[in-house]
Amino acid sequence: GVFTGLATGTYTATGTNTVSGCIFTVNNINVTNGPALTGSATTNTTTCPGATDGTINVTPAIPGTYTYVLSPGAATNTTGIFTALTTGTYSVTANNAIGCSFTVNNINVTDGTGPTGNATTNTTTCPGATDGTITVTTASPGAYTYVLTPGGATNTTGIFTALTTGTYSVSANNAIGCSFTVNNINVTDGPALTGNATTNTTTCPGATDGTITITAATPGTYTYVLNPGGATNTTGIFTALAAGTYSVMASNAIGCSFTVDNI
Repeated sequence: GVFTGLATGTYTATGTNTVSGCIFTVNNINVTNGPALTGSATTNTTTCPGATDGTINVTPAIPGTYTYVLSPGAATNTTGIFTALTTGTYSVTANNAIGCSFTVNNINVTDGTGPTGNATTNTTTCPGATDGTITVTTASPGAYTYVLTPGGATNTTGIFTALTTGTYSVSANNAIGCSFTVNNINVTDGPALTGNATTNTTTCPGATDGTITITAATPGTYTYVLNPGGATNTTGIFTALAAGTYSVMASNAIGCSFTVDNI
């Protein structure tokens, strides 16, 4: 007298005694619906606008084994966890082996906060030098590829060196599509170099043993050029000079220079 696998509906059952042949009937046997299945969804936002790492996690109110189908996209699994999602509105339908199902609608995966960064600079050593620097630091730690504009230099440190004075921007991008740009980064000129000269007179009129010694205000390695004459050295000391008026120009390897006139 046990019947299984029945759909909802109204049934009649007839019983027959196999010995005596007596029969009885039970009418109006109603098989009704059990409660509808339900579930809920939780989400994680994307890391940033444009990223594809949002998640949905669907949990059934009645535990069991379900097949979950995501829409749009039609991804299917048995965990109810969907990953690598863009922002958007989704629904998930869950089905079990005996035909029960539920759907969670209007599941919103939203954008996370976009990453940001800032820049610090070092000036060039002097006007005309090419040793300015830019260092970009992210507010959201992670691995980024940095691109400098103008110039197109690329690195993964955010540190750009050997720069001339000017206005730059740096864009940073990571592997999941997050990006930010720092604009209006100004690399400025450092102070102009200067120097001074001391002299020793000739021993007497007509002698050629005068000297000039140039001292740079900013220590470093310079090439010194005497004018007139064109003599060159790296000490700034010129000897065997006749009486007269001279100038000396000093320059270094990164393009800094100064001139001492009217010596």
